[in-house]
Amino acid sequence: MGLYVFEPVFESVQDGTSRHDNKDVIMLTSNNYLGLASHDAIKEAMKAAIDVYGSGTCGARLHNGTTLLHKQLEQKCAAFFGTEDAVVVSAGYLANVAGITALADTEDSLIITDQLNHMSIVDGIELAKGKVRIFDHNNMEKLEYILKKNADVAKKLIVVDGVYSMDGDIAPLDVITELAEKYNASVFVDEAHSLGFVGDHGRGACDLFGVEDKVHVKMATFSKSLAGCGGCLAADRDTCTYIRHNAHQYIFNASLPPATAAGVLKAFDLMETEKWRVEKLWRNTIRFRKGLKAAGFDTMGSMSPIVPIYIGDDMVNMKMTKRLMELGVYIATALFPAVPQNKSRLRATITASLSNEEIDTALEKLIQVGREFGIIG
Repeated sequence: MGLYVFEPVFESVQDGTSRHDNKDVIMLTSNNYLGLASHDAIKEAMKAAIDVYGSGTCGARLHNGTTLLHKQLEQKCAAFFGTEDAVVVSAGYLANVAGITALADTEDSLIITDQLNHMSIVDGIELAKGKVRIFDHNNMEKLEYILKKNADVAKKLIVVDGVYSMDGDIAPLDVITELAEKYNASVFVDEAHSLGFVGDHGRGACDLFGVEDKVHVKMATFSKSLAGCGGCLAADRDTCTYIRHNAHQYIFNASLPPATAAGVLKAFDLMETEKWRVEKLWRNTIRFRKGLKAAGFDTMGSMSPIVPIYIGDDMVNMKMTKRLMELGVYIATALFPAVPQNKSRLRATITASLSNEEIDTALEKLIQVGREFGIIG
């Protein structure tokens, strides 16, 4: 397959190591941040739900696709984020598209979006009817310039990632919410890569900055810290009702399998009771990042368990990814359009599942390959 590095096939659960091509590889790509994907309690909850509800609902939420588990999960999400209500859909991608298309559904609305927002946000914006203005990444002067220039627009929606999925840095939500209040705009925050381990209570970037009551819609996925799939939009009751009856991604999409909802509900409980997982995640992240920096790698200002390693050249990036897999380390390669052209990077995702030995071995192999390809001296 030459340099093609995508869609490797795995043969086991993705913890600190996973089976690929009949050998163990250290997993630096999974979003299983808290290491819950193999938790026995989650597996048992899912098995029990299958016995009651079967494999799926075979229907959309507005008709036969809502079970007691779906409503319990929405209540759990609302309680977790401190909102009146929440809407659960069958993918995090769909949650962003559903929220943005429903909230910016008129031509007189304005969406103000960060340049590096996740592609699901970009796609949601393309489907929405509102006008669009883009500000340079985390550039608050540019954001205020756009807000000031459009002060007479009644319906303004600022959309940002809490933690940015390619660079691992964090949106300055303290400033963003202050500007939103000043210029009468609503704020929509994607907490996909921050739920569970960012903020004093693990509720994400909004929690970190203490602005939870100033953010109008919080989006989250269940496919990362919560070790399942699906997503939610947490907001006030009127907003959630509007989304339910206006977002095509909710109305015309099959509902989340009940077993998945049961697993996510159990993951929420474990996230609350097994706090050591968050502590281990951050210890692992610090250990890995320090090792990279000491070796001379550019980690691009990462502030989260997403740790990019700047490479630049796409071909070099793919060759390094291929070489690392040969050495027993799987790390993602991020190329255009996931990142700007000629700014490719290796993208490590650190989890609580990794042992110190696995982290140190991965660092050893990264340093070896970095020197082979002239990325570090």
